[in-house]
This record gives sequence, C-alpha cells and structure tokens, in this order.
Amino acid sequence: MILDAKDCIIIGTLLSGRGNFVGLALQKEIAEKVVLTAGEREAAGIVAEKDLIRWDDEGATKIKKEVKFSAAELEFLGRIIKERNDKEEVDLGQVETFLKIRAANENVAEKKVESPEEKK
Repeated sequence: MILDAKDCIIIGTLLSGRGNFVGLALQKEIAEKVVLTAGEREAAGIVAEKDLIRWDDEGATKIKKEVKFSAAELEFLGRIIKERNDKEEVDLGQVETFLKIRAANENVAEKKVESPEEKK
C-alpha cells in the first residue's frame, strides 16, 4: 500500500496506545511502519503544536511510503475505522486514508476466499 505523509499521520492518530496485549502489539507494529523520519516530516511541513498536528497539503502528498500491513494489522485498522464511523467521528480529511485501508481490507478478504484451484 502506498501512503503519503498525511495518511501516515492519520493512521498514527488512530492508535490509542490502550488495549489488550494483542491490540497493543498490533498498534506498535503499525506505528513502526507509518513513522515518518525527520527529513520526511520537514519535507511535508509537519508541525506539532500541543494536541494539533499541521502539515503542508502539497508537501505531505509528495512524500510517498510503501507500507506492507499484515492481514491482522489491516483488520485492526478496519475495526478502528468502523468504530469511528459508527460514532460519527470521521472528518473529511480522513476519508481518503480510510478508503485506502478499506480497499486493502477488501483485497485481503478476496484473497482469503479464493479456492486452491484459482491460485494455480
């Protein structure tokens, strides 16, 4: 999955740092995959102010990062997105990232239902 800096920031904000052992392990793995280097943060114009993160939209979309999430990580992110959606806690800036995650989840689900004959 190709993510831009904005996607990485949004995914990072989904991780609560709370939960059971499995959930925390998944959060740690996801966080390590979406972390931005100091150079990437600077190129994207990312500035953290208290509880707010700002970025330059043009710069953030130029930073591309190929990330390979496991099926378990994608399922975990999918559950978080579903919970946010059910509580109507989604904002317009998150939609594109959420759609990428949903598409990746659907792709994984399609691969699970393939029969052994289709793989040949």
